Amino acid sequence: MIGIAGIATGAGALPLLLFTSIPRRVVDGLLGFAAGVMLSAASFSLMVPAFQGGRVLLPILGLLAGSGLLAAADYVVPHLHPGVNERGRSLGGDGRDRNLGGGGRRAVWLALVAVALDNVPEGLSVGVSFAAGDHYRAVVLAGAIALQNMPEGLAAALPLINAGTSRRRAVLYTFLAGLTEPLAAVLGLGLVRIAAGLLPFALAFAAGCMIYAAADEMLPEAFSHGHLREVVAGLIGGYALMAMVEQLL
Repeated sequence: MIGIAGIATGAGALPLLLFTSIPRRVVDGLLGFAAGVMLSAASFSLMVPAFQGGRVLLPILGLLAGSGLLAAADYVVPHLHPGVNERGRSLGGDGRDRNLGGGGRRAVWLALVAVALDNVPEGLSVGVSFAAGDHYRAVVLAGAIALQNMPEGLAAALPLINAGTSRRRAVLYTFLAGLTEPLAAVLGLGLVRIAAGLLPFALAFAAGCMIYAAADEMLPEAFSHGHLREVVAGLIGGYALMAMVEQLL
């Protein structure tokens, strides 16, 4: 399941090999859906079990630490948020960063780094969830992440094509960027097994990472094209679906 979640990022870009164009409102709606799944998974699959041990302070510290670490990585590591004007960067309609220099090629690599960064907290959450010993919940979480990785991979490949990358290479690069997820999952699994007493902190840490990734990476990109209703509908639908699956299982 850990590997499938990572592969799903590249699988989401496969439709680009079959269709010459995909409506932007569809992509934005799917991104909203993916963000809803992430937020729901962080709440029900990670934060709830983090609090079940009766501790309050440790999960809260983990939540703040996870979001804080990803915020620091987002600031330090150069990467591109396609279609989003952030920290003085000016992005054209083709997804190129006008202030980077080096043209489309560098924009391609920065966009791939963004995808890789997004996959790290998701991989950590799956690894930590399996380490918690509740395999049913862990499988549900891995399946949910695989589901939301597909529209994320599709959205990530589009600016690569707009920057001049061939469709085949865009799909390949998206697959490669998704490999950070199983690596992060193995890391999370190993760390929790070494320090089992920190499991509530680790679960909340992964939740903080996922919440930050949804709020800082996915939702701003989804909302940046003006398709408000599609994004909100997708967000609510993704959150409700994940909550229902978690409750049923």
